[in-house]
Amino acid sequence: GAVKYDDIKVNVLASTTSNIAPIANAGTDKSTSSSSIKLYGSGTDKDGQIVSYKWVKTSGAAVSLANATTSAVTINGMVSGKYFFRLWVTDDKGATDYDDMLVTVSGTSTSGGTTTTGNLAPIANAGPDQVIVLPVNSVDLDGSVSSDPENNITGYLWTKISGPLSVNIANANSVQTQVNNLIEGVYQFELKITDDGGATDRDTVQITVRTGNGTNQPPLANAGSDQVLVLPANSCLLNGTDSHDPDGSIVSYQWTKTGGPGTFTLLNANASVAQLTNLGLGNYFFELKVTDNAGATGTDMVQVIVYATGTVICNPAARTQINAVLTQIGTLSVPRIPAVGAAGNKVVFAGGFRNNNSASLSVTSAVDIYDLTTKSWSTAQLSQARGAIAAVSLGNKIFFAGGSYLSSTVDLAYDNIDIYDASTNTWTVAHLSTPRAEIATAVVGSKIFFAGGTPNWWQGSSRVDIYDNATNQWSIAELSEEKMYIGAATVGEKVYFAGGETLGGAYSLIDIYDNATNSWSRSSLRELTGAISGVSVGTYIYWAGGSWVTNPPVGKVEIWNTVNNAVSIECLSFARSFPTAIVRNNQVAFFGWGSWSGLTNRFDIYNTQTKEWSIGLISQAIEQPAIISVNNTVYMGGGSSGSDNSSDKVYSLSW
Repeated sequence: GAVKYDDIKVNVLASTTSNIAPIANAGTDKSTSSSSIKLYGSGTDKDGQIVSYKWVKTSGAAVSLANATTSAVTINGMVSGKYFFRLWVTDDKGATDYDDMLVTVSGTSTSGGTTTTGNLAPIANAGPDQVIVLPVNSVDLDGSVSSDPENNITGYLWTKISGPLSVNIANANSVQTQVNNLIEGVYQFELKITDDGGATDRDTVQITVRTGNGTNQPPLANAGSDQVLVLPANSCLLNGTDSHDPDGSIVSYQWTKTGGPGTFTLLNANASVAQLTNLGLGNYFFELKVTDNAGATGTDMVQVIVYATGTVICNPAARTQINAVLTQIGTLSVPRIPAVGAAGNKVVFAGGFRNNNSASLSVTSAVDIYDLTTKSWSTAQLSQARGAIAAVSLGNKIFFAGGSYLSSTVDLAYDNIDIYDASTNTWTVAHLSTPRAEIATAVVGSKIFFAGGTPNWWQGSSRVDIYDNATNQWSIAELSEEKMYIGAATVGEKVYFAGGETLGGAYSLIDIYDNATNSWSRSSLRELTGAISGVSVGTYIYWAGGSWVTNPPVGKVEIWNTVNNAVSIECLSFARSFPTAIVRNNQVAFFGWGSWSGLTNRFDIYNTQTKEWSIGLISQAIEQPAIISVNNTVYMGGGSSGSDNSSDKVYSLSW
């Protein structure tokens, strides 16, 4: 009948797996002879925003701190000596981080060193901490960054103050020396410097020696946050100091421009912090490549946006980032970059270009049909294999219009319109008045418009084919310009065809058709030109993107109020080529190529009610997928998965 018991305590904590901790930056160490100084810190948060700052003194004589809960703090009442200050940052989910920095005040006495009256103490710097992985068993210690206000350092002394016994300092009295015979463990080496007045200072560096496990982890590059400049400001720093290596150390940095205007000067391209000067108007993309001590590499990209004076400015780094979720729902019968349309309970992926390990481009007639009710797939064939097809829906029908076959020797456009009736699961074929690809489509009332496009990839077309579903009659109209890559949107009884381009130039005109009066009129985009995307919500049209063939892409959005013709300008997080805009709930999402940047794993989100922007992040990069929103669910199919290989995956996308 005897019993015995014990208690266990279980703490249930809120999950933090979805939140990435912020990163604090207190700035570089400072030296001054003044009793006051202003320190500028910063914080970044990859999946949210910084909501609070707090500066505290962790070491040194008594001082007062003004504005200690902002990013910029003023320190007053300092005397000769060393002060350590810590900046704490907190993100919008409560995670924190801190960074420390040193302020050295010159005078007749110092903390951690000795001086003689009238002599300013030197400042020791033992270099950054290092990590090595065996069998590498030696490191170089470098005190050359140490300084003296009078520039008279007369002595250096390196000493091991902690760590395993086995160590050999090659030249302990040199500004630079090598340490050999290191074994697994953590070492600390002190550098003591002396100036010609007998004043001294010390600094410590930590060396971590790890045992290799046969598998090297690559370094993680961090090119810093995107930056925004407004002319005449035309220079900035590229900061890769937040890059790190999980099991070793970074031994080299390399900055390279991967996209943007040709006007720029890049200084210190092989350093962790590089300098950009002589920047011109436009969007620049720079890649940081870091290499670790085992030869593995990592890369990251940063964007620098340079605006003209007076331009509306956006700051992508300040926008909330949202982790979107890709859920695979099926596989296309043929990997490709298809067109997509929806009617009834069907989503249909039709035709498309195929890439295969950089081989010549080919086309397919394959059609994959997804039933939203049964979650099942079926297949069909278009009347002609082709890519660059336009898709538009009216009632239970989807119209797949035009398209082309493109190779190094043949540019062939088609006039086929394959019409799928989702209610009867049947196909019919009609024809455009002229063959062309990259057509803009729109619907108003019972009419479908097939506008512009290209017959051969360098000329544009002004032709508009109009099909009236109520009368089963076709008619023809002409745009004011011959062009392709046109944006289209419908509000009420009016259809708007905006922008467009050819190899001969980019266009800003808008052709407007009024269904109530059966008449055409014109307007013009305010700032955008070229290949744009348009989508409407209520009485507003959102035009996004910009030129690609003749000019660099543009990361702007023109928001048109069609009631009073007022226009406001907003910004995408980065310039996009051939953008696609869709509507989900009350949000407009902008997808598209990343303008040489490779940033195809992110999209921009604009909340039409709160007028706020955010950035959606996808777990993998997908280039040129077919995208459609059906009943507030977004579907993505096909595209390119990298290395010029077409994808056959179909996903639903949620955020």
